[in-house]
Amino acid sequence: MQRARDREISQRRRRARAFASSLPRQSTRARKLGREHFAFFRGALEGLPLASLARRYLPFEDPRRARQTLAWLRAEVVATARHAGRPALRHLFQVFPAGDPEENPASAETPSLEAFGEVHDPQGVLGEADLLAAYRDAYGASEGAPAATGKAGKHERAARLRRRQREALAWIESRLVQAPQLDHPVAAWFDEEVAARLAAGGVDTVYQLVERINGLGPRWWSGVPGIGRATGTRLHAWVSENAPALGVTLGAQTTVPRSRLDVSALLADSPRLTAIVPLERFRVPAALDGSQGRFRAPQAQCLLAATNDYAALLAWLASKRPAAGEGSGPQRLTHTQRAYRKEAERFLLWAILERKTPLSSIAVEDCAAYRNFLADPQPARLWCAPRSRERWSALWRPFEGPLAPASERQALTILANLYEWLMRNRYLVGNPWSAVAPREDRAGPIQTGRSFTARQWAHLLNAVERLPETGRRRRLAFVLRFAYATGLRLSELAAARLADLQCVELEEGETGWMLQVLGKGGRRREVPLPDPVMGTLAEYLRARGLDPALNAADPEAYLIGKIDDAAARLPGRPAFDPREGVAAATLAADLKRFFVQAARALGREERKGAAARLERASAHWLRHTHGSHAVAANVPIEVVQNNLGHASLSTTTIYVTSEKRRRYREMAKFLGGG
Repeated sequence: MQRARDREISQRRRRARAFASSLPRQSTRARKLGREHFAFFRGALEGLPLASLARRYLPFEDPRRARQTLAWLRAEVVATARHAGRPALRHLFQVFPAGDPEENPASAETPSLEAFGEVHDPQGVLGEADLLAAYRDAYGASEGAPAATGKAGKHERAARLRRRQREALAWIESRLVQAPQLDHPVAAWFDEEVAARLAAGGVDTVYQLVERINGLGPRWWSGVPGIGRATGTRLHAWVSENAPALGVTLGAQTTVPRSRLDVSALLADSPRLTAIVPLERFRVPAALDGSQGRFRAPQAQCLLAATNDYAALLAWLASKRPAAGEGSGPQRLTHTQRAYRKEAERFLLWAILERKTPLSSIAVEDCAAYRNFLADPQPARLWCAPRSRERWSALWRPFEGPLAPASERQALTILANLYEWLMRNRYLVGNPWSAVAPREDRAGPIQTGRSFTARQWAHLLNAVERLPETGRRRRLAFVLRFAYATGLRLSELAAARLADLQCVELEEGETGWMLQVLGKGGRRREVPLPDPVMGTLAEYLRARGLDPALNAADPEAYLIGKIDDAAARLPGRPAFDPREGVAAATLAADLKRFFVQAARALGREERKGAAARLERASAHWLRHTHGSHAVAANVPIEVVQNNLGHASLSTTTIYVTSEKRRRYREMAKFLGGG
């Protein structure tokens, strides 16, 4: 009988060694142990199902590898006991958890001390006293002493073992458990697979994980290969639970969808910093605020109330915004107004952080240096980030990368305007930008080739009709037709409201509709909306749950609204407030996705060259298409000029030249000359 028991114990020993050898020891040594690991271990000691424990306490461990996880934890606990000079504890945890009947010596008949030593001290390093202590920890008796027998005795021994293990585990937990820190690698807290996927997305540390969640919001995981919604949500919950230990706060932007965020309030509540942050959050050091600027005009002669450069810059920006009653605030800025803010913001950050110079002390040499900086903003990791980074995000940066020559010229023109305005209002004595020329590269004329041919336009209209009937399809179909019919810039489309529609008298007894547009440079114009266009608008308003009768509709409602599916709202009521508009960038992204989708469909039907051209298309092609097609249809050039809002007729005549070239080529083909 004794030999049979000894053989059984030897077999368990071999299984335990084989199992331990399968552990990924190289990776587990880097792992940290938190309280959740000890909760898992305590549950295992109580005999609870390991997979269920893993799902509850260790959401980033594969439940199918729960036994392997337990073996790793046991190895860490035993190593700690050994290093602490507590051999009795070390051997206490060599005994398998009491709830595992297959490998639990406590559930078998009491072995001999010799058999126990073969399993728990195969190298014979323990003295007799230590071996007896470990034996008593496991079985509550020494060899030869009477031990409890029968079923009751087994339960008593198992309960005593669990109690001693829990007490020992509490002591080891106090020495071994750690709280996550921002500088810890993600591999220290998550399994190898999750950590590898995070690293592939540029998230190597806990700090970078927190920064990404705070910087990108609820869908922070989008763009990280292999991390989907479920894992992203678990990681977000882990950061939230450990936020006090990490010393961080997850902002409202991490749970509220972008469309519902109050961006101005979010920026206002954020601390002001002397760092690369948006204008609203930037704090200019007192020594560089320009109150004693080198080129300041006497304050007594200044027409501005501003006493420092930051206040003067804000006064200039305020002069570019709509008048009262036309809307104000960052969310209502037009494309042009945002461009003014962007260039002023960039220059202020560069002047203070790189040049260490107040705006009112900037000299010609500084302006030339900034022009060169625009061609290559370095270091890129500090100054550049994707355009999708929101202004409230810690990941926001003022540049995407080097500016193209046309963008550089625009930046220099805006900054020259800023300094000219400050000089005209007697804040400065001169304008250093007047002596700085852009780089030699010159922009070409309007790219009239960036427009759709008649055949491509027909394909786009057919493609949008083939899309599933959703709110996105209805909005896309309206934007396509309305942009083509009016030639409006995308920012002008996004800003248009029903109040901008005016019924005008054309002739006696004849009326028509005009759209009042505030365009580039603050110039106003009227764009005709003939009956077919108004019919398209009425159909779109009706689909949004709004009254198509304009005299009964809310005048503050935007012409283009958020995606509003009929299934998501009550009959006759919009799901979204019609006074909530949609960003021009959102419309541009929708159109871009649609053009790519339409290009792929075209690629299956026609030559791939045409499909590649459609894939390159952007929302601005609709504006060029309006100009090209209108000229081709013999619309008077001055009408096209007004629709497009061109300040100069020479700009619009580019479309005439393009149309002549097309007509010449078509005739050459017809006569066999091409």
